[in-house]
Amino acid sequence: MVADGIGEWDMSQPQPRHYTLESFEGILQPRLRRLQDALSKDRFEATLNNAVKTHNESVDEYAATHRQSGIIPKLY
Repeated sequence: MVADGIGEWDMSQPQPRHYTLESFEGILQPRLRRLQDALSKDRFEATLNNAVKTHNESVDEYAATHRQSGIIPKLY
């Protein structure tokens, strides 16, 4: 969720669909100051809510894609 949220801050470069520790470094490093601000005491709740919203949208998209293929995904 963190990588997806951070990746959305700067769409000038394509972001990987699946993250590894190696690819996450390239996403995190240039945005570290912004991440520190987003996780600050004053903004943490809003940042967390946005991350959850992004994650839920991704899960909904995943489920819809599979339903179109006749697969009923189990979501927990």
